[in-house]
Amino acid sequence: MMRIPFALLGAAIFGFSSLFAGGIKSKLGVGFGVNSQKLYGDTRTGTFETGVAPLNFRYNYKPNLFFDSDLAYSQSNVAFGAGTLSMGMANIGAKLGYRLFSEKRLNPLLYVGFGALYFQTPGGRGAWDGYGAVGGGAEFFVSRHFGLNVAGDYRYTTNDGFDGLNANPGKDAFLNVGAGIIYYFGGKPGAGDFDDYADAPVEEVNLTDTDGQSSMNTATQISTVTSEEYAMMSFKKNQLLDSIRKRDRDIRLLQGKLASLDRHAVALMNKIQTGSQNSDRATGQTSQLVYYKNALVLFQAGYYDNAATSFHTLVNDNPRDPLAGSWWYWLGESYYSLGDFVAAVAAFEKAGMLNMHTAKAEMTCLMLGLSRWKAGNRSVARTDLEKLLAENPTGEFVGLTRDYLDDMRLN
Repeated sequence: MMRIPFALLGAAIFGFSSLFAGGIKSKLGVGFGVNSQKLYGDTRTGTFETGVAPLNFRYNYKPNLFFDSDLAYSQSNVAFGAGTLSMGMANIGAKLGYRLFSEKRLNPLLYVGFGALYFQTPGGRGAWDGYGAVGGGAEFFVSRHFGLNVAGDYRYTTNDGFDGLNANPGKDAFLNVGAGIIYYFGGKPGAGDFDDYADAPVEEVNLTDTDGQSSMNTATQISTVTSEEYAMMSFKKNQLLDSIRKRDRDIRLLQGKLASLDRHAVALMNKIQTGSQNSDRATGQTSQLVYYKNALVLFQAGYYDNAATSFHTLVNDNPRDPLAGSWWYWLGESYYSLGDFVAAVAAFEKAGMLNMHTAKAEMTCLMLGLSRWKAGNRSVARTDLEKLLAENPTGEFVGLTRDYLDDMRLN
């Protein structure tokens, strides 16, 4: 009976080993536990019997969201006639769980799951059954890497033979409870920098007056700060610093855009003045340049809807104009500023084809990658920025591109 469960256990170990090779060890946890199951059949109720979960894996997809393997072996006993019906059961399955407060040491959990049971019938033959589970529990982190878990769930099966009767149309079910310990290779999920400071000492700082003499001691003036409070303050400080870093990065991007806009506006004004001075030039071209200049003014003033309409008119009326690449670019910028990132992607893709060998190529590629990121296509966005760095190792926006790429890799 045990050959199949052990084969499934081996397959699970092999599968999770491949996760290590995939570079996601930092999100993985491994542990073991004990469990107890009690049968609730449609004709009889069993007793709590102990079991073991010899090797379980947990993958933290996000700080609040995780996937569990469900590998266990236990007994099921139920009064049957003059004796007791006893069955050994092995199960293999998976669970999807949610942490309510990922930043806390004590964390309530909710989960749903499904899997398969392998058990031996009274006649000695092995049989399979499916189950679905819903339950919850709690997890307490005793350190950065070790978590204690307790959980309980109700498992509804597709078989009616666990209580020794197959005739009744009702299906059998189990109450399953367990406890265990998990080791997280990458540390507590969702902790950020919090636990890095959990055990940090609180330093005493002496303040001195103008005569150079000690006036007070911070530790005696301020009430005692616990290590947990100090950890939280350090965590908040790092959150603030990260927010400032991202704000600075976005300001640098905006400064690059404004510089490009200013250079383009000056060049455009020169073209308009040259066109108005040459009487032999077609007045239509000058009128088009003035329309383009007004569209840029609308964008610079923050009227992005009107600017998008103007740039859209230009690309529709003159799709093969030498300035079409610039029009598509600023149309993409208008959509990006409006938060319509899908439309921005389409505009920047067109601009990229037309600006491939121009000074605007690097900024166009950067904005295309950022638009795809905002639109949710993160893997392609990362590829865009990695390609941009490879092709422009000394470009104007190399540092900015690296900053955005680091954020994409972290998220």
